[in-house]
Amino acid sequence: MGIKHLATKISGDKGLASEWNDDHIIDGNVDFNKKQANKLVIDGGTSFPASPVEGQLFYRSDLKKCYQYNDTAWSLLTTGTNYWGCSGSNFDCNDSSIETLRDEGMCIPQSGTNIWVTAPVFGIPNGAVITGAIVYGDPTGATWYLRRITLSTSSMTGMASATINNEDTTISNATIDSSTYGYFFEMIGVDGGDSIFGARITYTL
Repeated sequence: MGIKHLATKISGDKGLASEWNDDHIIDGNVDFNKKQANKLVIDGGTSFPASPVEGQLFYRSDLKKCYQYNDTAWSLLTTGTNYWGCSGSNFDCNDSSIETLRDEGMCIPQSGTNIWVTAPVFGIPNGAVITGAIVYGDPTGATWYLRRITLSTSSMTGMASATINNEDTTISNATIDSSTYGYFFEMIGVDGGDSIFGARITYTL
């Protein structure tokens, strides 16, 4: 039948004005006939509804994300592939005694061997899912790591790792949770004169 009044009457029954202004219910498909549903608000709350059907939409107000039920589970509605990037100048030597040249956006330690360098990762939206990470540069054999650090305890967890100029797409703890964690790149195996060009993270929303 589609959309109807809550107070459904049978033929001959009297209808009240208050009932006319009452909520409506939907007990069948509604054909919009290619018309817009203006100012439509998706059903929402802090927990998913019971007994969903395939294609049902729900807005998680606590997560600030919209989900769709795929007949098995609630999946986040994505907006495609997104990227975060930084130049090599975001990297910094953790040994303050090593002079670091930042030339044309690169990080170039001027001395030492097997230097440890890090770069913060910030600005990726909360709830984003990281699908890939890579660091570019010329220190042959150097290894980069993407890590998250617990804000309250400073304990660290690995997320991704590869040798320089190689991307890792097998991400652990891939969902960004900025309420609990901070994120950063770490590199080891950099020597004086090596150049770090930049880094990139690929993610979906």
